[in-house]
Amino acid sequence: MLDGTEAEEANACADFLANLGVGGSGEAAVLNALPVGLSNLFLADLRGVPMPRMVLS
Repeated sequence: MLDGTEAEEANACADFLANLGVGGSGEAAVLNALPVGLSNLFLADLRGVPMPRMVLS
C-alpha cells in the first residue's frame, strides 16, 4: 500500500479514458478515432515512457 508519497507506473491511456467517461450516461461508447489528447499518451506508452502517478491510501 502506498502512502501518497510513493509513485508507481500508471497506465495513462486507461486513466484518460476513465476520466473521459466520468459523468457520462453510463452507456458503452464506441470510439472511431482517438480522442483529442489521447494520441500523445498512446505514443508515449508505445515508447515505454514512464508515467508516474501518485496513489493516495
